[in-house]
Formats: sequence, C-alpha cells, structure tokens
Amino acid sequence: MSTAKKLARPLVGVAISLVAIVLLMRVIDRNALATALTQADFRFIPLAIGLYFVSAWMRAIRFRRLLGIGSESDGLGFQVFIIGLTVNNLLPFRLGEVARTYLANQWMGVAVGESVAALIVERILDGIALALFLAFAVSLAPSAPAYLLGFATVFIAGFGACFVVLLLASWRQSLVLELVRFAIRPLPAKLAAKVMDLSESFLRGVSHIRGPRPLAIVGGQSIAAWAVELGVFAAVMPAFHIQPTLVTALVTGASGTFATLVPSSPGYVGTFHGAVIKVLTDLAGTSLADATAYAIVVHATLFIPVVVAGMIIAWRRNISLQQVTHRPAGVGSMPLQRPLVSSK
Repeated sequence: MSTAKKLARPLVGVAISLVAIVLLMRVIDRNALATALTQADFRFIPLAIGLYFVSAWMRAIRFRRLLGIGSESDGLGFQVFIIGLTVNNLLPFRLGEVARTYLANQWMGVAVGESVAALIVERILDGIALALFLAFAVSLAPSAPAYLLGFATVFIAGFGACFVVLLLASWRQSLVLELVRFAIRPLPAKLAAKVMDLSESFLRGVSHIRGPRPLAIVGGQSIAAWAVELGVFAAVMPAFHIQPTLVTALVTGASGTFATLVPSSPGYVGTFHGAVIKVLTDLAGTSLADATAYAIVVHATLFIPVVVAGMIIAWRRNISLQQVTHRPAGVGSMPLQRPLVSSK
C-alpha cells in the first residue's frame, strides 16, 4: 500500500474532527462556555469514572466468555481490555483491536482467528444493545426528534442482520469451511493453508455463541455492561444543571457512542462532541454552552482515566504501544508467554 493511501484515512478522520470543531467554535459563545466549565459541580465525576471502569470490567468478562476461556483469566483479560481501549483512544484505525488480539494470543494463548471472531461478535452485540437502548428511550419520548428513531431502526436492522449471519456460520460450520476451500483453490498452497487455518480458528470463536444459553448470557452481559456505561452520561449531567432523566441519559450516551463509528481523529474528538451537543439541545433543550461543556467533560471522563490506567499497565508489564499494534508474522502460532499476573 502506498504512503498516500496509508495516510488518507487518518487524514480524513482528522479533517472531519477539525470541521466539527470549527463549526462549533463559529456558533458558540466562548465566554458562556468558559462560565459553564468554571461553574460546574464536579462532585459526581468520581462516580462517573467508577461506573466506566465497572462497565469495562463487565465487557472484559464478556470478551473472555466469547473466547471460551475460564474465569481464572478475568484479571488478565481486564488488563488486555484496558490496553485495547487506551490504544483506540490514542491511535487511529481502531488499533486497539489489534492490540487485544496480540495480547490475547501472548498472554492467554488464544488463536488470532478466535480473537477476531470474538471482537466481531462483541461489536455486533454492542451495536444491538445500544440500538435497543436508543429505541427504548425514544419510545418513551414522543416529542423526540424523528431522526433518533430512524437511526435506532437502521442500527437495529444492520447489526441484527450481521448477527444472524454469524449465528448461521456458528451452526453450519462445515458448509462455511467447504465454501472457504472452494474459494481458496486458486491460491498458492502456503497461502491457502494459512487462510484455512484462520477460517477454522474463526469458526471455533463463533462457536462459543452457539445455543440459547450462551446467547442469553452474552446478550445479558451486553445489556448490563452498557446500562452501567450509560450511567456515566447520567452521572455527569448534574454538573451542568442538566436533568439526568432516563431518556436523556440513554439517548445521549447511545448517540455519542454511535458517533465514534464516524471516521475522526484518535479519541473521537469532534464527532462524539457533535452528537452529544445535538441530542442535548434538541431533546433536553439544553443551552449550547452547557451542552458543549458537558460534552467536553463527559468525553474527558471516558478518555483520560482509561488512558492513564492503560499506560500504567503497559509500563508495569514493560510493553509499548508499537509492540502491541505491529503484530509479528506468525503471531497466531506463537507460544504462550509466562503469565504476567496471577490468575487468582
């Protein structure tokens, strides 16, 4: 891939973030924004930070279940998850997923294909859970802008269709493997063998959601984890005299999170803020200054603590961001290293 193509996507993301920031700065009263920030009541910020780490712990447990490994790895899995969030916040291309794949292999002995499968299932479950929360909240607010219901419907349909495809793959693995064998026939033998190995490990990964009970468990974990994380948005609202109603918290949190799907600079600067500000001004009638101040603080609450925690973990384990985001060749077959923390 040429250097120009490598730079294109991050530059587009940065450009989108800059446009969002410039548009906001053109319409906001900066003095009112400064007043909103300086007069904010930050007493509930520690609660918001605590809720975020509880949610991260719950999502790390779900990831461990999707990998099909025992609960003795929960502590290690939590560290992998936090480092992944840190990398996503600091680097483009969602390289945190690469970091989690690498560390799951190195620290927990999980094959690359299984980690990829778990990440895909995780993303789909996240999308469905957030879309359901958004649709539920909008149904409780008849005066909510129509675009919110439209977004909820699109996201439910899109993520739901992807989930159905994965379920079919988990139930009909032999058929999928036959299709892969047919597709790789023109490839050189070495490359075909690698594709086949990756496909088999991927299907082993999606097999962990096969059956009503596993589905119910990971689905329930997804709803519970996101309910806690959306509580972060509610906890920050009183700081800016925003009434933390169920509808406002769910819609604001879901919209802000979905906005991170839009290409942007690392940390989702601009896109996240724009979505949060738009929802608060349209749905709750919040002033532009208060909505902007809230977006800045809730973003910092979601960003700074986890980055600090991730950097501390990386420092203590003597690993670098470059190491975990540039996967060496053959990582899927690399031997399991000595566990870096006790599993008890």
